[in-house]
Amino acid sequence: MHAYLLIGQNKKAKEEKVENLLDEIKCSRLNFTLQKIEDVRELSRFVSLSLTQKTAIVIENFDSVTIPAQNAFLKNLEEPQTNLVYILTANSDSGVLPTIISRCQVVEIANSSSQLEASQEKEIQKFLEFSVGNKIKFTTTIKDRDKAISFCQNLLLFSYQKKAWATAKKAVITLKNIEANGNLQLHLTNLAIDINT
Repeated sequence: MHAYLLIGQNKKAKEEKVENLLDEIKCSRLNFTLQKIEDVRELSRFVSLSLTQKTAIVIENFDSVTIPAQNAFLKNLEEPQTNLVYILTANSDSGVLPTIISRCQVVEIANSSSQLEASQEKEIQKFLEFSVGNKIKFTTTIKDRDKAISFCQNLLLFSYQKKAWATAKKAVITLKNIEANGNLQLHLTNLAIDINT
């Protein structure tokens, strides 16, 4: 196999799986950031060179890559180079083109906990009961990107447990935007407003 797609919410577990996979297939690691078509062109220029040792190109958060860029990247998967392996990571397969998925060995990464801690569940429940104004006020207290990601993941898990699919969908969109380096406050504020619509 020359391409792997690791899917899961747990960043640490995904990283451990990447490291295990690198050991297993005996590859050196090269991290590559992919977002736009220009990035794919840069990657294509690099992989057109002959590689003397087996190399794995690791692309994290592939589900946040634009659709045009994913389409452009597809050619790299269709015409693999001998010493090259791709390892893609994603929070879910919903943001990854089916044509990409079909060319990868998909590995599901279990979350370390599929249950929220009582304090996390209480925080999410309280947030959902707030008025729009209080939701926005709450989101302005989240200043750190990792905390914002954690909050969105908790909201997503809570929504799945309660089968609140509309809220889960909004949490996924916000999570993707934040992980793609979007404006933290803008996306959290949009989430606070959208949940009530």
